Amino acid sequence: MFYENGKMHDLTITYIGGGSRGWAWTFMTDLAMVEDLSGTVRLYDIDKLAAEKNAIIGNHLMKRPDSKGKWTFQKIRNLPANAIVETNAVFSRDSIRPVAAGEVPENVKKLLMPHIENHERIYKAALTCDKELVYEAFLADLLFAHRNCSEDDIKKLADDMINNTIQYLPSGWKTK
Repeated sequence: MFYENGKMHDLTITYIGGGSRGWAWTFMTDLAMVEDLSGTVRLYDIDKLAAEKNAIIGNHLMKRPDSKGKWTFQKIRNLPANAIVETNAVFSRDSIRPVAAGEVPENVKKLLMPHIENHERIYKAALTCDKELVYEAFLADLLFAHRNCSEDDIKKLADDMINNTIQYLPSGWKTK
């Protein structure tokens, strides 16, 4: 991002929920009308197709002759739709600027996927009150892979965590 001749260039906006129709379309239209800002908008949504369509719509909008904005819209494509995306940001006294978040490099994706899959196990276990699935997730967790922990120790840790968070779990856990 840089400022030159009264204009901000190379801004990056990471839009979580970038598949929405109402707010996203209004936002894209607003960006098209502002000539002193330009950059990239990266769209992420659990509805990947909607985010992809919005990227197409936004890019077409920027090609219109009456569009003053110079923006590129991209969809974050290569993670599961329900994966949680955290990105770095630069914080200052009066702003928060996300660091560019595009496609995840394949070698990084290979590192992320075991965690994403394990998060899904934990989430499913919490909702279904399935203690065995909790154990399975804990045993698969990479935090324990290179430690000298026995299966019994890991299951005890899982039991302790369940007992200490029971008030936040679905009611089915209280009867177990």
